[in-house]
Amino acid sequence: MSKFYRQIKKVPVVLAITGIVIILSGFAVKWSSYNDLLSREKPEFINLNYEFARTTENLSSQELLNLKFKQLTLNTAKPKYGNHVDWHKITLTNTDSNATSLTIKFDNPMIDQLKVYAYRANINSYQLVKSLGDQVDNVNIEDRVSPKYSISLRSLESQSIVVASATHGSPKLPIIILTENEHQKYRQLELLIWGTFIGVSLLMAAYNLVLYQGVRDLTYLAYIGYVMTILVNLGVVHGYGFYLFLEPVQRYFHDNIIPLNALLALMTILFAINFLRFNRSHLLIHRQYTILSYSLLGFFVIALFLPEYLTVPVFGLLQLALYIVAYKMVTYNIKERFSWSKYYVISWLPLFVGAGVGFLLYTGYMAYNFWTRYAFLFSAIFEMTLISMALAERLGNTESQRLYQATHESKFGFANDGLLHKTIKNLQTDRRKSPLSLITVEITNYNTIAPYLTEQQLSTMIFGLANYIVNQLNKTLPVIEIDPGNLNNNSIALSRGDLLSILITTENRDLIGDALERLSDLENFNPVQGSIPYRIHCIFGAAILNPDETNLLDLINQAKQAITQAKEKDVSFFIYSPESNLISERRVKLALDLANAIRNDELELYHQPQLFSQSTHITPSELLIRWNHPLYGFISPDEFVTVAEETGLINHLTSWVINR
Repeated sequence: MSKFYRQIKKVPVVLAITGIVIILSGFAVKWSSYNDLLSREKPEFINLNYEFARTTENLSSQELLNLKFKQLTLNTAKPKYGNHVDWHKITLTNTDSNATSLTIKFDNPMIDQLKVYAYRANINSYQLVKSLGDQVDNVNIEDRVSPKYSISLRSLESQSIVVASATHGSPKLPIIILTENEHQKYRQLELLIWGTFIGVSLLMAAYNLVLYQGVRDLTYLAYIGYVMTILVNLGVVHGYGFYLFLEPVQRYFHDNIIPLNALLALMTILFAINFLRFNRSHLLIHRQYTILSYSLLGFFVIALFLPEYLTVPVFGLLQLALYIVAYKMVTYNIKERFSWSKYYVISWLPLFVGAGVGFLLYTGYMAYNFWTRYAFLFSAIFEMTLISMALAERLGNTESQRLYQATHESKFGFANDGLLHKTIKNLQTDRRKSPLSLITVEITNYNTIAPYLTEQQLSTMIFGLANYIVNQLNKTLPVIEIDPGNLNNNSIALSRGDLLSILITTENRDLIGDALERLSDLENFNPVQGSIPYRIHCIFGAAILNPDETNLLDLINQAKQAITQAKEKDVSFFIYSPESNLISERRVKLALDLANAIRNDELELYHQPQLFSQSTHITPSELLIRWNHPLYGFISPDEFVTVAEETGLINHLTSWVINR
């Protein structure tokens, strides 16, 4: 991750959360002054009589006079999905001594058609005075966002209106009666809530887009899709979408609110899959969320072509399935994941509560008021706050995993050369205080043994050998911790499956030599008892830090060179020295120069005659090869022939001799 994105990820989430808390606190203070307004359905000086009726078709003004209504309390009529018309008869009486202007707010902008009929006593009939609804043309944007009807009442005057509502969507029609001044305050509060929610949503989307650009993790794209889908859904439910989108677009969203809810459910499950890092290895859960995802996608497409009232029951079942699968996903290995997923787990609580309140409200099982109306929006804000914290925790966990992968080998979890480098570098400041040496151990028959062992047996063998070596060294040499957090063995680095490294704080060659000699006696070590019989054979190397001449990071290479020297000399251990390094450098140069000498015909052949002792006749002749190196002078055949054998030049050398 680039430095820029490292800084972006370190943007204090606490500040964002603090900002949201301050905003919500401001709301709380503001709402406290509005408490009376938000807790009632009409002004105190207004007498209200509410009646309700339901028919299968529209009625004429004359038929409306004969319609039998049932006396109810305001906002308690049970909604019913389907093709029918709900009739709400409202009679208002002004008991105040002053005239007043009232606004009757119909708090469901998703209703397809709203017709307001006012009773005219002089003609004893109802007259259509206003048409509203998202399927009605020529409605101004304010009435689309917040459908309403205004009336004026003189002192002690009564007026009756009948509101006809018909829709294929949610039939619940909450009604609030406010004075003109109260309605303005109510609208200001609504706009404040909507603006805050829109701002928070867009901010979250932009922030996560920047994070995605930095880390290329699909989790952030899934979250952006989730946030934007919530924004659009609530824009339909609350009406503010008319401020964000062109009217035809918003009306299309109105017509397809159930498919949008299905899309939101799909985004929820996709975000959960990516956030919780589920993949095909989680067989049962993978199968369940795959089936659910395809079901939601299929339902989304089909629901675009069906009436809303037909799709609601099916979506209710899919939503229940979503909650069940989500519960299984969230609780799966919760103990292992909770350290970085706790905020995400907690975020489901406000989401469940808000969604549940919204469902109960619009199905008529919960009373309408300001708080139940905005329960899901408030829960979405709290959920976004918690998920932002969860994403920050997850990003930190991801970075920790990447750091772990960069500093540990994947098979056994030991520190690797990267962490060994880092440990040596950290010790650089302390090298004058204490000496430093590195011991390497190569299991020479690892590749022979490994194919015959299970993964568990192989792990047991490596951990058993590592612990044995560290315990033996600790008897005479102080071993340094390379990986303090490793519970299995914190003093071992593993370059590959068969090469272990141990740091010690000593520069005494005799002590190191004695320790390696004892370890080299290990012949029949077998930590996998009851398995196939085998013998572990190891070669040991060591390098001692010379503070005046040796770069600390060269220790690793020198210790590995010591292993190579031990093999060349056919000994069980070897301690690196500058002289041995010179020998190695000489052998590398001889190998390079020998190839050129063969190619350029720079070698010489001599005949060594063989004579019989009883005569002077020459019989056989032995060929002797000689090489006069331009830098090193005469090179013994034993030395350069050995180099030729080790480097594969021996065939070229043989051909040269035959040709000469």
